[in-house]
Amino acid sequence: MKHNECKRKKGISQRSIYLLLFAALVYLVAAYLGFFAPDADGKTVSVFVAVATAMVAVALVRAWQENRGEVLVDERTRLVQRVAVGYSWWFSYVLIAILLLANQFGGIRFEAENALSLVFFAMIASLIFFRFYLSRKEDLE
Repeated sequence: MKHNECKRKKGISQRSIYLLLFAALVYLVAAYLGFFAPDADGKTVSVFVAVATAMVAVALVRAWQENRGEVLVDERTRLVQRVAVGYSWWFSYVLIAILLLANQFGGIRFEAENALSLVFFAMIASLIFFRFYLSRKEDLE
């Protein structure tokens, strides 16, 4: 019997449960820092809350996909992931070149934190876009 033809269990996977438990732990750390550490920076607490929220979102989307019976990992999804990562990196290279040219000739000055944040979130957004686009595409060759 092929992997795709296997009967899939309904319910949340152990991996998603672990992710939810780890997210709860990160929320507890954020709460501890927010309430019991008076010298804790507000940005740090916000980052912990944002990371935990992202982990919960990933776990819920994954559980939803598992309940729908979608195959989460097979040869095609691995190929889509590899190609999407490659396209995302090339997009990031182009973005970095544009930022460098804008900094050099356009008179736009970026601080390192702002430029790195822009590149980081552009990489994530482009990876999501390319994964979505390539998963809908018939032929990846």
